Amino acid sequence: MKKHYSLISSRPTLRQTVHRIHLIMTFVTLSAVGLFLSLLALFAMQKYAEDNLKQTASTIAHTVRAAVIVNDKTAANEILAIVAAHDSFTDAKIFDAKKQILASWKADQETQTSNFKRLIEYWLFSEPITFPIYHQQQQVGSVWLAGNSEHVIQFIYQSLLVMFACLLISAVLSLYLSLRMHDGIVRTLQNISGVAHDARQRRAFSQRVPSAKIAELHELSQVFNNLLEELEEWQHHLQTEKAALTWQAQHDSLTGLPNRATFERVLASAVNDKLLRENAAILFIDGNRLKYVNDVYGHAAGDLVLITIANTLKMKVRKTDTVARLGGDEFAILLLSASREDAERIAKNIIHAMETPITLPNGQHLHITLSIGIALSNGDLTAEQLLSAADAAIYHIKQRGGGWYSNLKDDG
Repeated sequence: MKKHYSLISSRPTLRQTVHRIHLIMTFVTLSAVGLFLSLLALFAMQKYAEDNLKQTASTIAHTVRAAVIVNDKTAANEILAIVAAHDSFTDAKIFDAKKQILASWKADQETQTSNFKRLIEYWLFSEPITFPIYHQQQQVGSVWLAGNSEHVIQFIYQSLLVMFACLLISAVLSLYLSLRMHDGIVRTLQNISGVAHDARQRRAFSQRVPSAKIAELHELSQVFNNLLEELEEWQHHLQTEKAALTWQAQHDSLTGLPNRATFERVLASAVNDKLLRENAAILFIDGNRLKYVNDVYGHAAGDLVLITIANTLKMKVRKTDTVARLGGDEFAILLLSASREDAERIAKNIIHAMETPITLPNGQHLHITLSIGIALSNGDLTAEQLLSAADAAIYHIKQRGGGWYSNLKDDG
């Protein structure tokens, strides 16, 4: 069982699983969106760079036209240098009408460093742009330009930085929102788990799960509460039935008095106690002529007589004493902390109480007498020896026709 619990505790919780799923979904979604937007921006940038390079070539062609006509190399080179200051291209050439290089410009070698930059330049500007120079509708030269990807590379770096920042911010927001969104779900499941744990460990079936705001979880809580209610009723039924069976096993069904097994268990407990066994006494009571009553008046009358005897015995003893029906018309009383005089006095009171006639359901009256045998403990007798002494005392008094007799006295 401990191994099973350790395996469960090593697994991720629902809250952790939900958060992980949200983070993965956020990462995948933002990555896909970011990649899509970046590609879209790159294609747009490619178109923009291409158009911008054409516009630059057109501007150079218009500006350098006069220098080309007069074949002024110095002016043409100065114009290229001025336009090149805007980093629109990395390489530029101006050709005359004979396609001879009139002027040229090339970026410094230090700016052409990384392979990544060359790759971007090749993607953006797979071929250089050639733009014709016209004068009076005749081509007098051309401008040749190779594009510069510096601005595009900066844009890519900025896009990656912005996308990473958005991903980080979205992950934090997703984690926060998932904490808020799933708090009710996790709390409801934790409530159900806690109540289920208490019901299993402490049999606390009276607890109930609070209602949830989410419909499905509310229905789950209600179903679980209904199950707890049924378990509580089932537990109450079992406890009631167990108590009833225990009582029936320990008591006589007719008189409600403890039975022989219960009496012997109480007697053994008293004898094993050093303080109680010093002043303990047993009274064995036997009804006289009970068989005659059953034969003549019926078993209902006999049962009434037994119930009357039981009620009389209970009224004549103390709360600390034990009255039991041993079987048939035999009864026994265990007196605790009682002297011989106390036992004899109780026996006399019982016999005197039974002098009142018993009225049967048919209106007839019966006089029932009892035989009582008394056995006193001297602190050394066992439970079996006390029972034997009381049995011998009642046998002796029944031989004399009834009354009471103590094993320490000859007449009663």
